[in-house]
Amino acid sequence: MDEMNQTSGEKTQQSTQQNVQQNTQQNIQQNIQQNIQQTPVQSVPAGGAMPAKKKFSIGKKILELMEKLVQVFKEYPVTLGAIILAAALGAIIIDCDFDTENLEKCIVFFLWIAGQALFVEEYFRAKWIPRIVGYVVSVPIAYFFVYLISYEEEVLFGYPIDVVGEVTAKIYGFYGIALVLSAVYHIFKRQEETFEEYCYKTFFALIRTSIVYGMFAAGLAIILLIFNELIYDTDSLIGRVELFLASGIYVPALLLALSGKKGESGKFVRGCVLFVAEPLLIVAMAIIYLYIIKMFVTNSVPSNSVFGIITALFIAGMVIWTLAVGVGEEENIWCKIAKILPYVFIPCIVLQCWSVAIRIADCGVTLSRYMGVALVIFEVCYMVLYILQRRLEKETIACTLWVVIIMAFLILLMPGINYSDTIIRSQLKQLSNYKITEDLVGSKQERAVNSIYRVLQYDCGYKGKQKLKEKYSEKELEILEDTSAYRYNEENISERRIDSHARIKDLDVSEYQMITYAETDYLTDFVIDSDMLSAVELRADDGEVLYVTDMTPFVEELIGICEENSENELNRFDLEAYPVVKLRDFDIKITGLSFKYDLDSEIIDYFNIQGYVMK
Repeated sequence: MDEMNQTSGEKTQQSTQQNVQQNTQQNIQQNIQQNIQQTPVQSVPAGGAMPAKKKFSIGKKILELMEKLVQVFKEYPVTLGAIILAAALGAIIIDCDFDTENLEKCIVFFLWIAGQALFVEEYFRAKWIPRIVGYVVSVPIAYFFVYLISYEEEVLFGYPIDVVGEVTAKIYGFYGIALVLSAVYHIFKRQEETFEEYCYKTFFALIRTSIVYGMFAAGLAIILLIFNELIYDTDSLIGRVELFLASGIYVPALLLALSGKKGESGKFVRGCVLFVAEPLLIVAMAIIYLYIIKMFVTNSVPSNSVFGIITALFIAGMVIWTLAVGVGEEENIWCKIAKILPYVFIPCIVLQCWSVAIRIADCGVTLSRYMGVALVIFEVCYMVLYILQRRLEKETIACTLWVVIIMAFLILLMPGINYSDTIIRSQLKQLSNYKITEDLVGSKQERAVNSIYRVLQYDCGYKGKQKLKEKYSEKELEILEDTSAYRYNEENISERRIDSHARIKDLDVSEYQMITYAETDYLTDFVIDSDMLSAVELRADDGEVLYVTDMTPFVEELIGICEENSENELNRFDLEAYPVVKLRDFDIKITGLSFKYDLDSEIIDYFNIQGYVMK
C-alpha cells in the first residue's frame, strides 16, 4: 500500500514538473513573438548593403501644398476672393484699348474689401454673425474711398475737396495700418511659440515662398515667351497670366506662411543668421562705438549722416537679433550674444537723440526730423518692452505691433501733436524771427526764409497754406513766393519736364475721314533746328511706320510753355484740355507726352508723344 502511494506521489510530482516546463516554454515563446512584432525589422540585402532611403515624391509634395492652400482659402475666403477678383480685373486692363476707369475703381474697391476681410476673418474665425456684420460694414467703407478718389467737384460736404481728401487719406492710412498689424498680432497669438520663434519661422517661410514662386513665375514666363515667338503671339498673355497666378497662388502662400502653417527652417538658414548676419551686425555696432569715442576725443558733434546710419542699423539689428533668438538654441553662444545686443544698442539711441536735437534747435521741426523723433520714441518703447520680457519672462515684445498702431494714430490724426500741427507750430516760430520785406530777396537771410516757406507751403498740406494766409498779408506772401523763384535761379535749375497722360472720353471726329492711334519714336539729345524733328515717324503698335511729319512747330510751342513757367516739373500740364495739334499733313489729338528741355543749353533731352492721328 505504501509502495502504491509512493508511486502515485512520484507520478504526480513528475506531472507537475512537466506542466511547469510546458508553461515556461510557452511563456518564453510568447515573449519572443511579442518582441519580434514590436521590433522593426530591416531587411539587409545580400552583400551587407544598407536599405535604400525613402524616395522623394514631388507629386506628394505638390498634393500636400495644394491641401494647405485649400485650407487657407477656407479660412480667408473673402480676403482671397477679393484679391483674385482684383487681379482678374487687372489682367483685363493690361494693354487694352478701351476706357479702364471703372475697372480701376473696382480694383481699388476689392483691395480695400480684402484688407478689411483679413481682419474680420482672423478675429472672428468661428463666429459667423460678427463675420457677416464685418463684411457688410466693409462695403460702404471701401465704396467711399473709391468715390472720393474719383470725385471731380471742388467742394465736398461743404469743404474744399483737397481738405477732405487730405483728412480722409490720413484716416484711411491709419485704418489700413491698424487692420493689418492687429490681424498679424492675432495670428501670432494663435501660435504656441514665442514671438522670436514666430518671426524666425515666418520670415524665412516668406523668403522661401517668394523664391519658389519667383522661379515658377520666371519659368512660366519663359515658356509663354517661347510660345509667343514660335507658335502664336498671344498679345500680353504673359502679364495677364502672371498677375492672375500671383493672386491665386503667391498671395495664399504668403498667408500660409503668416498663419503658422510652415515647416522648420534648415541648417543653412540657421547658419546664415548666427554665423553671418549676427557677426556683421556686431562689427557695425563696434564701428558706431568707435565713432562715439572719436566724437568725445575730438570734441565734435554728430554728423548729418549718423542718424540715418544708426536708423538703418536699428532696423537691420532688430531683425537679426530677433531671428537669432528665434533659432531657439538656449546653449548656443551666438544665441546668448543675440539676447545682449539690444542692450548694446542703447547708447546708439542716445546718439540719435543728440543728433536730431541739434538739428531741431537750429532749424526747427521738419517732416524728416519729426519722423526721426517718432523713430527714436519707437526705439525706446521697443527697448522697454524687450527689457520687460527678459526680466518678467512674459511675452511683451509682440506688443511692438500695438506700439506702431498707436504711433500711427498720433502721427496722422492726434490734434496738436500730429506731424502737420507740430511742424507748422515750429516753423512759424522760426519764420517770426525774420522781417518779411522786399529787401529779403537776395539777402543773406533769403535762403533760411525760403527753406521755412517751402516746408509750410508743401510739407504741411492745407493747414500750412491756411496758416500762412492767416499770419501774413498778400504782399508778404508774394515776397515769400519770390524767394522761392530766386532759389531756382540761384541753384541753376534750368530743366523743364512735361510728363502727362490724358484719358480722352469725348472726341469730335466729324470733320475727319480717318483716325488712327500712333506713337513717335523716343527722340533724345537734339536741338530745335535738328533734322530729327523735320521727319518724325509715327508708328502703329506693331512698329509699322504710318506717317512721317515735321514736328518742329509743335516742339517750338512746348519750348515756349517751358520758358513761361518757373516750375521744374510742369505737373499741371493738362493734355485733356490741350487743343488738337495742327500739323502739315494731318491733325493729332495727343494722349501722352514726354518732354524734357534745358533752358540754358537749349537741348531737348527727350521727346515722345502718343495720340490719335486724324485726316
